[in-house]
Amino acid sequence: MIMRCLCTVLLSMSLISASATEIHKWTDENGRIHYGDVPQGSTTIGKKQDEKQTEALKQQKEKELNKLRQRQQGYNQRNAAKEEAEEKARARAREKKKRCTAAKRRLAQYRRSNVMARINEKGERVYLDEKQRNKVLRQSERQVKKYCR
Repeated sequence: MIMRCLCTVLLSMSLISASATEIHKWTDENGRIHYGDVPQGSTTIGKKQDEKQTEALKQQKEKELNKLRQRQQGYNQRNAAKEEAEEKARARAREKKKRCTAAKRRLAQYRRSNVMARINEKGERVYLDEKQRNKVLRQSERQVKKYCR
């Protein structure tokens, strides 16, 4: 019985000493409340962990920023390529319209004219016969079809 009481007393004392550790409470500069068995500022372990977490967050944000920058750069490149292609298409359309107008003007001039002439190598004017004139008219009509589609 005495042994039993002694064991109970020893066990209770060990439990009391284990629960007798102090719990500290403090508020950080951000207004957050912290609890711990070590008072604030008495150890640098918490600070090191905070610094590691802060550094990890910085690295994560930097990675996200880099991804965003790459996506933006890709968008800008695609947009520039698209605008360049559109500008080339507009230039081709202007050139085609210009050629169409010139071909129509030549064809109208050839049809109005009864007599056609060419300048030969010697610089002399050579008049075309009916067969040659019809050939020139057909060529001019083909150009109108080609450029005015």
